[in-house]
Amino acid sequence: MIIGDKEQLYALASELKLASVKDNLDELIDMSRKQGWGQIKFVCALISKEVDRRNENRKQQRIKAAHFPELKYLEELDRNELPIQATEILPVLEILDFIKQGRNVVLYGNPGTGKTHMAIALGIKACMNGMTVLFTSVLNY
Repeated sequence: MIIGDKEQLYALASELKLASVKDNLDELIDMSRKQGWGQIKFVCALISKEVDRRNENRKQQRIKAAHFPELKYLEELDRNELPIQATEILPVLEILDFIKQGRNVVLYGNPGTGKTHMAIALGIKACMNGMTVLFTSVLNY
């Protein structure tokens, strides 16, 4: 039976675990009325919010599953402090083609030169681009 009221939509969204539908329903109903949206545009906006939320959750799940020791981002990296070889190769690595090509990257050098920051930042970028990452380090004894 189709009744079609807002409470039923909330209940259906709850049953289907559509959190963004529930969270954005009132706002999108108001926006739809004010801007004269048709039904299809309203439904697309509502579903788009859910898709965006799920995509963001998947990114966060991949980052968590990677077991990064801390979160470091490429934007935070002081490129002026990196060794010259790192500053030269970083723009190439940022494209992440080495992952798509199945190639490995080994970062080595003296302590404090940005290796871990680069590795974590590249790993996070890969997670944000839909790739699965596992962070580990190799100890040199």
